[in-house]
Amino acid sequence: MAEKIFKDSSFRFTDPIRFFKANDPYYFEVDNIPLKQLQENCLWLKDQIQKVTLGDGISNVSRSDFSELKPYASGGDRKVRVKPGRYTARINDVSTKLPLAFLEKLTGDVLGEVDSYKTATPLEFGGNFINNANFVLNQTLNRFKTNVIGNSTGMTGLAERAFTWPVYDPQTPVNSTGLLVDDNSQGFFYSADNDPGSQAFFTVPIISHALLWAKSSENYSSFLLEKYGSSANLGMVDLPNVESYFIKAWRGVSRLAVVDVDSELSIEVPPFDSNDFNYIDENGNEVPVDGVQSRIDLVFIYSSPIDSDSVNILKPSGKTTITAPTLGIVRGAGIKISDKPLTGIELKNYQLTTDNHKILANPADALNEDLGFTSTSDNDIAYDMRGSFPSPDDLLNIAPLISEKLESTAYELVGQSILPVAYVFVQNTSLSVAPEDVVDIRPFFRTAELTYNERAGISAAFPQLSLANPAIGKAEMQYELKRINDDLKTKIQTLTELIEGGTGGGTGGGIGATTAAVPRTFETPFKIFTNKTYSELGTENSPINYFILGTQAPFNPVNSKFAEDLAAIQNELDYGLLTYKNYGGGFFRLEVDYTGLENNSVSPVDIYMATADPTLTYLEFGQSVPKVDYRKVGCGGRKAFADLRDFKTIDSFYFPLGHAQNPLNISYLARIQMYMKDSSGGIVDPNINKIKFSLYLDGIMELRNIT
Repeated sequence: MAEKIFKDSSFRFTDPIRFFKANDPYYFEVDNIPLKQLQENCLWLKDQIQKVTLGDGISNVSRSDFSELKPYASGGDRKVRVKPGRYTARINDVSTKLPLAFLEKLTGDVLGEVDSYKTATPLEFGGNFINNANFVLNQTLNRFKTNVIGNSTGMTGLAERAFTWPVYDPQTPVNSTGLLVDDNSQGFFYSADNDPGSQAFFTVPIISHALLWAKSSENYSSFLLEKYGSSANLGMVDLPNVESYFIKAWRGVSRLAVVDVDSELSIEVPPFDSNDFNYIDENGNEVPVDGVQSRIDLVFIYSSPIDSDSVNILKPSGKTTITAPTLGIVRGAGIKISDKPLTGIELKNYQLTTDNHKILANPADALNEDLGFTSTSDNDIAYDMRGSFPSPDDLLNIAPLISEKLESTAYELVGQSILPVAYVFVQNTSLSVAPEDVVDIRPFFRTAELTYNERAGISAAFPQLSLANPAIGKAEMQYELKRINDDLKTKIQTLTELIEGGTGGGTGGGIGATTAAVPRTFETPFKIFTNKTYSELGTENSPINYFILGTQAPFNPVNSKFAEDLAAIQNELDYGLLTYKNYGGGFFRLEVDYTGLENNSVSPVDIYMATADPTLTYLEFGQSVPKVDYRKVGCGGRKAFADLRDFKTIDSFYFPLGHAQNPLNISYLARIQMYMKDSSGGIVDPNINKIKFSLYLDGIMELRNIT
């Protein structure tokens, strides 16, 4: 029970007051005692009245003491009732409110482009905006000029506002001075000589101005909106204007609005059905689960705000329009696990949830004492309540898909928000819903977690945001893409000027001063060797040569597709800038097969690759270096029986290729040497020859000499 408390007071309340006694002398101080007590009592009462008038007059108030939106059951039927009240809800639906702007995307679908739109201007006659939007917008705005019930638009103050400050780019605000205040009380403004961001002068400032519709006395049918301006010194300063027109078009999606439940609501709770917990076996038969005694349902309110005459909600049967808040229910069971095998891999293993939404419940949840509500002497729970609990907010809150490419009737534009009010304990032995079966879960003291523009920006993300698709601002992303695109354009222009102007010079092997390195991957990897053992790969003193590109034996590509790839690369002179081609290096892949080793361990060996001989040069990214190069490119071996881990099973790497001094002599255009060394420096492990090594060439670094 709520306990009354009294306000601290400097006066004392005396009850009863002192009365005169028969032997009291006649003396003023004695006579004044009851008068003083009466006066003090009056002053004490005054303090208490002030406390009650100002609030804070009682303490220990529980949920049951609040009547607004209170859920309850009478016990005489299966209905849960909710008393009248009000709450604030996020309103997601954009499928019913009349648009106050029309947008058409102009740029932004091509890499390197930034979003820009045109928005329709209101025109009574003429105009070439799509879907006759100029005339439609003009008719809509004419609704504000007459007091007729059919002209209602449900205004909220959002359509004529912007909620973001203009910035020049993601690193730069509109100069260091920022916003100014007009001396004649004409509100906020930006200076026309801001640097950067001078055209912020044309943006709508937050708070001090309202942005109405673009108008034209010369019958212009559209107005340009740019997220990143193409003109000099504009940057992103127009984003607040773009935002305002988006709000007009989508009518304040994700706004907060008051929902008024003006009369008592009720909904029927479906009776308990043990079949809700059945499962489907591998033959498609339903199998009951014994011992299930209860389920837990969720009762909620579909939000229909006072600033809309209707909203759409989604049910499995389709789209439904409501004009007032209404109750809904989620059945805390009913979706059944299925062991029936499907043909192939069937991803669309659907089960219809019906209009009384269902969830997949686990019967064992009712046995977990760490779940659910526990009845104690300090709460209002009549008995322990265990089971699978439908998620109160997230299950049926739906955000719309915001895209100007969707038709106005698309289901994706429907958004809904709900207010959870109660869990209902549905028992198998009960014919009605008892008062103690209803657990009040009304959320109190809610505030807006985000500002309007933040919520609306999240809602407008496309694809929609999730853990798998976290957000960055689209404007910032496109700004960075534009920077990349501009940088590439600059480099291409520089290269074009270099090619057209010529650079001359050149060193080594006829390679000019300007050499472009281009990685080329073969569609089919070339097998240099396969299944070679330690003893077959040579030693440091006796390495084995492999000719990679050329016609000299033993080069003889048995893979015809590789030969086609190679021929296509060698014959590709369509750029008109190349006098010849060369190869700076190869992209190799070394694989180690331990199959023959079985469970034996083996000491590791290192695998080396080298250029063919000191008389050759190798070219790497345009540099001609006359030397022998050798590198460790892999290793092989296996640990002991207790830990049968391979030292290495695959190794991909880049390695420079040996070349003839005359690049046009393709008799041995490129070759390598392979050999192995024992890592331990001791006697070679005899088991090493049970390991098989294979080497593949996956591609080459093509050097294009530009003259």
